[in-house]
Amino acid sequence: KHLASYRERNHVQIVFLSNEVQPMALERDDRRYAVIWTPPKYDTEIYNQVLREIDAGGIAALHQYLLELDLGDFGPATLPPTTQAKTDLIELGLDSSERFYNEWADGYLPIPRITCRSEDVYAAYRHWCGIQGVGKPAQLSTFVGTVSKRPGVRKGRHQHMKNLSHTVTTQSVCITPAGAEKPEGLQPLADSINDFAKALKDWKDEITSTETHAERKAGKPGGRRPAPAADDLPPPGPDDEPF
Repeated sequence: KHLASYRERNHVQIVFLSNEVQPMALERDDRRYAVIWTPPKYDTEIYNQVLREIDAGGIAALHQYLLELDLGDFGPATLPPTTQAKTDLIELGLDSSERFYNEWADGYLPIPRITCRSEDVYAAYRHWCGIQGVGKPAQLSTFVGTVSKRPGVRKGRHQHMKNLSHTVTTQSVCITPAGAEKPEGLQPLADSINDFAKALKDWKDEITSTETHAERKAGKPGGRRPAPAADDLPPPGPDDEPF
């Protein structure tokens, strides 16, 4: 502090060695670090051979080999390789919103990758957090902001038909995941929204049914009551929310 500032070139290259699974947090689009996961320990004889090689001039031989190695198109601007170890380290540092989106976008969740309401995909995220044991899910605004910044994701307020009505319209903030096409037209968009909401309902019902069966099998009293049959439900009204 209180000194004249000046510029100086930074030529430092740092190598980190760690036994930790997550020695540091990397950003999703990191362009600075190369990450290498070392294999398990070898037999003692391997290390004895390495020591004998060092005594026989192995370090100088390795240096000469590297000097003569053809690097192809590798240069100072080449980005570090994306190894599996680096991918795993990045995954460890992601927050729950991004991990949920990755699983949704990669097709690992029982919900379709289609345009849906922000409230519905957030409800899917909260349900996923309960399964994964995430103690503090993100708030709706934080979740939507994080997901909408992912490459290829589109967010916008769009008009669509309300529920099963063919005459009443409404507006919703919609999320379209990367690689999906947003339906054009009031009714096609409403169909996409309702398809996602129905898949989410089925996912929740499946988990509830599985938990109830496990509780009954374990003989626990006071298990969840089974969902009413479709015939017992009242008919949907014109203002009912989608599934």
